[in-house]
Amino acid sequence: MKPTFVIYGNCQAGVLGETTKFIPEIHDHYDVVYYRSFDHPTEGKAAFDPDVMARCRYFWCQVDNAVGSPFDGETPEDMKKVIFPSVDLGMLWPFQTHDPIFTSEADYPFGMFPYGDRLLIKLAEANVPVDQVVEQFNQQWTEQGFNFDRYLDIEMHRLIKREQGAHVHMAAWVLSHFRTDRLLWTYNHPTKTTFRVLLNRVMAATFREALEPGHALYNVGDRIFESWDPFSVSHQPPIHAQVADALELMWHSPDDAYYFHNDTSISAREFIEKYVVERIVRQN
Repeated sequence: MKPTFVIYGNCQAGVLGETTKFIPEIHDHYDVVYYRSFDHPTEGKAAFDPDVMARCRYFWCQVDNAVGSPFDGETPEDMKKVIFPSVDLGMLWPFQTHDPIFTSEADYPFGMFPYGDRLLIKLAEANVPVDQVVEQFNQQWTEQGFNFDRYLDIEMHRLIKREQGAHVHMAAWVLSHFRTDRLLWTYNHPTKTTFRVLLNRVMAATFREALEPGHALYNVGDRIFESWDPFSVSHQPPIHAQVADALELMWHSPDDAYYFHNDTSISAREFIEKYVVERIVRQN
């Protein structure tokens, strides 16, 4: 029986688990087991198998703001544990919130709109007509105002603090690249650009060979994520023009389209209108 290679964390950790299928140095020698750290809306909680951890040789353990590892004290002494962070950045969607109206349903396990928006909720609760929604949204933005300098400072301290004690660090890289490169599709769904760097750093922290140019493990993330962008076909809330202008996002365009559901993409304007219309129908 092979030793196990255990990966624990949110959906980002799940993607790292999928990458091991393309890494013979891991796939051929270990039984790779991924345990999610969150409750899935249709699959529930992960069921932990003590035997899996008893055979564990390598353990990639993700740390985020609220979730720790349930395996402390239950792992072999010779196991190598690599702690890495969840990668997220909230300030690209500053009014994001949970919207209880959009719950799990057959066609949308995470809800039609998994990522809520406080301004859009407010417009829906006011029953704003669809032909006035975008105008009212822009007006709300102007009236609300937002201190992005303050938000950036808060994000910097939050991300750096979370990585204390981790073997892999991503905060400084994210904060120095988010203006020039699109790093996230949602606040917690990285693009392939980010996954490439994350996997390279996790591998380097796990295997010394991954630091050797020419070795198969060296910068393996560059190969795996060259064309694969796992969350590019998951629901994407738009980055609004006000945010792009305030943060000077070089990669953003007002004409950008955002993946909605079922192989369809919509504009930021269409997203705003659809969100409010759907919410008004469900709340009344």
